[in-house]
Amino acid sequence: MQADRSKIVMWTAMRDSDSDFFLALGKRITKRRKALRMTQAELGALLMVTQQQVASYEKGEKRIPVSRIPRLAECLSLDMKELVIGQDSTSGKRGPAPKIQQQLEQIRQLPKSEQQFVSKLLENVLEKAAVA
Repeated sequence: MQADRSKIVMWTAMRDSDSDFFLALGKRITKRRKALRMTQAELGALLMVTQQQVASYEKGEKRIPVSRIPRLAECLSLDMKELVIGQDSTSGKRGPAPKIQQQLEQIRQLPKSEQQFVSKLLENVLEKAAVA
């Protein structure tokens, strides 16, 4: 009986120590989702869960199944390392992405025709800068 109680205490302690992790993960999900101008319902549809489930992930109330992490990272256009620990794997530094990187991510979310328009516009500006 004593062994069963110690397992329960240890399991509860692990859950308590995980709460900080899931709160931070939820904040990263919320921040990124909002940066992409995506609603909880839209993210839920991509993940095949309800809006309420996404809300509980963002609040850190429910644990995100490990099997869902790759799809979540893909939906948020993040590297898994960036999603899980908040560090961009493409650079050694932490913190918010540079403005140009944020803009590129926003462009990536546009329809293809609008992406092509922005691409042509950038090409013209760069060509003029190279000539000057």
